Amino acid sequence: MVDILLKPNILYESEGFLVIEKPVGLLVHPTTHQEKNTLIDWLLKYYPEIKNIGAKERPGIVHRLDRNVSGLMIVARTKKAYQHFIEQFKNNRVKKEYLALVFGKPPQEKGTIDLPIGRSKKGKIVAVRYRKKIKLEKNAITEYRVIKKFTKSDANTSPRKLDEGRMHTNDTNFTLLKVRPLTGRTHQIRIHLASIGTPIIGDKEYLPKRLRTKVPNQLNRIFLHACYLGFTDLSGQRREFSSQLPKELTSFLTKLEGGFMGSKLFVISGLSGAGKDSVVDGLKEAGLDYTRVITATTRSMRTGESEGNPYHFVSVEKFKEMIENKEFFEWARVYDNYYGNSKKVVNEALASGKPVILRIDCQGAKTIKEKIPETCVIFIVPPSIEILEARLRKRGTDSEEVIRRRLVEVEKESQTPDLWDHVIVNEEGKLAETVEKVKKIILKEARE
Repeated sequence: MVDILLKPNILYESEGFLVIEKPVGLLVHPTTHQEKNTLIDWLLKYYPEIKNIGAKERPGIVHRLDRNVSGLMIVARTKKAYQHFIEQFKNNRVKKEYLALVFGKPPQEKGTIDLPIGRSKKGKIVAVRYRKKIKLEKNAITEYRVIKKFTKSDANTSPRKLDEGRMHTNDTNFTLLKVRPLTGRTHQIRIHLASIGTPIIGDKEYLPKRLRTKVPNQLNRIFLHACYLGFTDLSGQRREFSSQLPKELTSFLTKLEGGFMGSKLFVISGLSGAGKDSVVDGLKEAGLDYTRVITATTRSMRTGESEGNPYHFVSVEKFKEMIENKEFFEWARVYDNYYGNSKKVVNEALASGKPVILRIDCQGAKTIKEKIPETCVIFIVPPSIEILEARLRKRGTDSEEVIRRRLVEVEKESQTPDLWDHVIVNEEGKLAETVEKVKKIILKEARE
């Protein structure tokens, strides 16, 4: 029995055909290397009737997606459906659209790339710009339009001189494109976008070497997703299907919008009184080289605190002004006070190249985990409710009402363990051990 590790999502099923969402990493059919666990293996297991439909090496397949590209595909279940769709693709009656995030920006907001594609003398598939002698040269046309531009806020350099095949702007700029191929050549979108100086992020084959370290450890795939398919079915009815960006790509865009590219983000969260601040301070004393994000708050400064330690203290009026100006990556109101982390502060921290630590309450940790799933959240808990209550009373900063409210929250937060990547018990009198556990987690995950 074939063990399929990656499985497609079935969006539509009829007697004649399927419409599926192929996940990234799933190879459509075996190559000369005879790979296993392909889409064909899965299809033959659950739809064995396709065995004799179309080409022997890729039964049922009327068009393909590269292994590291995700999105919509049509699979024929009958010979009649196979011929129907092959003809539609041949006559350009199937509308396919992709979302691609590229380095730089294209020369126009909306344009057409009309460059033949063939194999160079070295065997690499390339765009033919100057009509050189290229083996098996084929006509290829791709349309694109700009959906959104992402420009690094502190990039103060002017655009480079335009050169064919070179970047059209500063390397730290990115553009989200909607792309429509009018022909179906191998790697067509990837080659065409690279040919106009806007290679796709994560495309190791067509991305210039100087750009391969511009987005380190942030995206382990190509940012290309087949998001739309429109065609006429066997009954003459027009069908349209859409596919949302996968989670890892939406997360990447979220970070890009906030400028959060660079080091890995670690959130240290936990119940009030669990010892979050003590752990964060202890990490510095334990020799961990990290950058800390300082949260803004409207609460009053306590004895022993100062501006920037442990918060940026601002007025309620200033905080609301920052909300209005959309300066926060996340913010919340907790126990009558506002807390928030600005995009600018987080961005500056992540540009340090060091592990970035954000000490934040449970509500804020949930928000950040939802927006950036790869954030590592370390949840600090007390050994017992009784010890937590004793700690809250000992520090003498909260009223009896606030203490009661904090204790009520304990049960609620304890019921959401799946939101945290690591849960560390901060045992009474064993802070150094807790700090060492957290330090090991950060060092290990920062290298991954």
